[in-house]
Amino acid sequence: METGNLPEEAVVNTSRDMTGWLKLVGIVSIVMGALSVLTIIGIIPGVILIWQGVLLNRASKGSRAVGGGNIESITGVLNPLKTYFIIQGVLILLGIFGWIFGIFTVGLGGLMDTLRIY
Repeated sequence: METGNLPEEAVVNTSRDMTGWLKLVGIVSIVMGALSVLTIIGIIPGVILIWQGVLLNRASKGSRAVGGGNIESITGVLNPLKTYFIIQGVLILLGIFGWIFGIFTVGLGGLMDTLRIY
C-alpha cells in the first residue's frame, strides 16, 4: 500500500485530538479492571479490562508522538489498537455464542418440560 498520498496534516491533527480520549478510556479501563479483580467472579474479566486499558495507553503514547509531528510512529498507534479490537471482537463473538447457547438451552428445557421428557 502506498502511503505517499496520506494527508499528513489530517493524520497529525486526528492523532492529536484522539490522544486524550485514548488516555481517558485506558485509565478508566484499568481502574474498572482493578476493581473487578477484587471480586472472585470478576478476575478474568478484570484482567482482560486491565490488558485493554494498557493497550489504549500505549496507543495514546503513540498518538501523542504522531500528534507531535512524528508521522513515522503511526505504527505505535495502530499496533495496540489492532490488538485491542481483536480482543474486543473475540469477546463479542463469545457473547453471541453464549446467547445462542443460552437460548437453545432454555428452549430445549421448555420443550422437555412440555413433553414431560426427563
